Amino acid sequence: MMRFSPPVPISAQLDVGAFSCGDPALDGWLRERAGDAETRTAKTFVLLTDKRVIGFYTVAVGSVLLPMIDSDLPNPVPAMILGLLAVDQAYQRQGLGAALLYDALLRILNVRRGLDIRLVVAWPITQPLRRFFTHYGFETIPTLPHAHFLPIDTLIKAASGGAENRRAPRNTGLD
Repeated sequence: MMRFSPPVPISAQLDVGAFSCGDPALDGWLRERAGDAETRTAKTFVLLTDKRVIGFYTVAVGSVLLPMIDSDLPNPVPAMILGLLAVDQAYQRQGLGAALLYDALLRILNVRRGLDIRLVVAWPITQPLRRFFTHYGFETIPTLPHAHFLPIDTLIKAASGGAENRRAPRNTGLD
């Protein structure tokens, strides 16, 4: 049985060279830009087996301008951006994408305590990733065709559901 670490922040000591998720843009970003972004724009968390990266996601604080929103929300809407998420091809279809998403959402909940975050926004760049986020309860933003969102209140309700709600309903993004 393969052993994985909990996701950890990316570091220069980790092997990203062999990572291949099937999307050259994501592979290249991890190899060439993740370390630089770490200190300026985003945090990248990686899933490891030994010191080899087999999955990753990025999060950043941001905002989204939504022209037609409830008047109770600030506009632009404060958001956590789930920018990238990928799993190495050799490890796909084992639930690791869902595990990375779950970890990202838990981190976002922890960060949210100190910030006025109202949405989690994902930017899935491929059709399979769009289906993935939709499956986990993210909705599309009509004015931003590649953006998917999950209201932070939905996430908070799912997380506070207690032991009887360990497997959250499909529309929460935590299943």
